[in-house]
Amino acid sequence: MTIGFTASGFATHPNCERVLDHICGRLGDHVTVTKSTTGAQLETAIGSINMAISSGRIFVDIRCPTAAMLFTIRSMMAEQLYSAADEEPLELHWADGPQASRIPDFREVAVVGARMITPHMRRVTVATHDAQHFSDGGLHVRLLIPPTGREPVWPHTEPDGRIHWPKGEDALTIRAYTIRNIDLVRGHLEIDFVIHEGDNVPGASWALNARAGDRVGLMGPGGGGAPDAQDIFLAGDETALPAIARIMAAAPSTANLRILVEVEDQAEEQELACRAKYAVTWVHRNGRPAGTTGSLRTPSDRSSVAPMRPAMSGPPANNRKRAPSAISCATKAAMTATASALPPIGNVTQAKNASAEKAPAGNPSSLFNFCLCCYSSVTEKDRGSDR
Repeated sequence: MTIGFTASGFATHPNCERVLDHICGRLGDHVTVTKSTTGAQLETAIGSINMAISSGRIFVDIRCPTAAMLFTIRSMMAEQLYSAADEEPLELHWADGPQASRIPDFREVAVVGARMITPHMRRVTVATHDAQHFSDGGLHVRLLIPPTGREPVWPHTEPDGRIHWPKGEDALTIRAYTIRNIDLVRGHLEIDFVIHEGDNVPGASWALNARAGDRVGLMGPGGGGAPDAQDIFLAGDETALPAIARIMAAAPSTANLRILVEVEDQAEEQELACRAKYAVTWVHRNGRPAGTTGSLRTPSDRSSVAPMRPAMSGPPANNRKRAPSAISCATKAAMTATASALPPIGNVTQAKNASAEKAPAGNPSSLFNFCLCCYSSVTEKDRGSDR
């Protein structure tokens, strides 16, 4: 990891050892923690944090490849330090002084349009003066939805590095989404929303009611990006489809992609653009709840499988015949196992005439140098993401 941006500071607290132990314990499941007699080293995907205790202080040194990553880790560490302090007083000072109030990765955007692209997927288009900002650094953003009928109050940075979030009547609803498409010429971003049934679905509800001129906030981008790999297997349900589509669109022409997507029925299938060779298999639940079907069907007669073809750069002609969907359903475990059950890369575009053969278990990572299985039951309403 190239280190180009650094920050340092110190925190004072009556019990520095307890604060350090609390932070290491809380973050241990998410980052690599190496403890020593005088402190700890934390290694994350976006930077490193060194904490050392001396003279009643916790000295913090942060190193990151980009300014945006540095801001993210600095604000995270500030939150962790104050949270670990509990009821005892803690003071935090950064060497470069009080932090600016502007959040570098925050942008206010405005809705310019919304439409249904399938019976249960709605695409909202927003305009921004800085679309280039979202083209690198990850596929995902946090959508900040202000209360209906109120002037938006956006978050800002406190002098100690913590993010101040509006509260009370100005509190924001925050959900994570994947940017499906970026139009750098028009300055437009497209975000797809799975339309759930139920009451506690604020992201989907906002998408259904979005009108031109509505203002929302975006923080990011972040999360994973498109893989640098030649042989790629991606699997997921409709909540993962925007990320799958972005990865497909970004894949180099020399790559080979195997895609497995579970949706309700054929009406929920989408055209997916890709420069590389690819094979898409659509899985239909046909009325069964997401995540409950428990089986995966794969073709037993591979002579009936169409050959892999390169994708078009855009939607197909209206008279293009689509290969019929064949696979009935899959659980998360079956999706993971299916990489070893599907025909080899280069031999299938879309399965048809499926038999009742159940996919055998296997290790998909032995066949592909990038393998991602994303499966989030669309019946989960309040998990912080309505994708």
